Formats: sequence, C-alpha cells, structure tokens
Amino acid sequence: MSIEVRCDGPGDPVVRGVESALRRVISALLDNALGHTGPGGHIRVTLTGEPGTVCLTVRDDGAGLDPGDAERLFTRFEGTGFGLGLALVREVVDGHHGTITADGRPGGGAVFTVRLPAHPAEPIAEPARRPDRQRYQPPLPG
Repeated sequence: MSIEVRCDGPGDPVVRGVESALRRVISALLDNALGHTGPGGHIRVTLTGEPGTVCLTVRDDGAGLDPGDAERLFTRFEGTGFGLGLALVREVVDGHHGTITADGRPGGGAVFTVRLPAHPAEPIAEPARRPDRQRYQPPLPG
C-alpha cells in the first residue's frame, strides 16, 4: 500500500480551530481509507488553499461506496464499524464552520473532502530584543 501526501497551490493554507479536534479529523479519515484499501492500494491526501477555503481531500482506490449511501456514513451508528468515526468527523467539521462530503463508487474507491474557512497566516513575531547589556566588570583593586 502507498500513501501520498501533497500540499498543492501557493502559500501555506491556515485553518484556525481546536488542534486536537482537527488532528482527529485527519486521523479518522486516514484510518477510514486504510481500513478500506487492500494490499497494493493507494491513498492520496491533498491539502489545497482556495480563495477563503482550505480543502483537505483523502482519496483511496479501495472498496468504495455507493454514492446514494454517502450521507448515511456521517450518521451515528449507521456506517460500518462502530458507527461513530465519520459522525464525529462531521461534528468537528461543522463546529469549525466547514463541510465534509463523500463520493465514490462500489469497487472504485472513495473520496472524502473537507472544506474549512481559511485564515490568513500571521507572520511569526520576532522575540523582543533585549538591549545590549554590558558585561559586569568588577572594579580594579587599588
């Protein structure tokens, strides 16, 4: 199995939010792709910046999904497994004023796309410089 991670487009896409929750979104989507992609399969994670939006796409060539069932995957206890993973992903994405969609076809892989509001990158502030200090010199004897 191969996993490709790319950041496409100019600049560094920035999203503001709860870091641990956003990390959980990425982890759950990657875990989902790993669970549905067999040996020799491919997973591609792409981050792009669009005007006003940061887009994260997780695409696999695994088992796929019926497009008619895509929305049901985000409902608690309706999907496969324990039924919470993708539902919690949706809750986090909604809480960050974003959207998530799923698309695919049986046997043809799946694509999950998260869109979140972009925030301009803030320049990293230089630490305040201390005035140059003179080294203490004890008085000379005498």
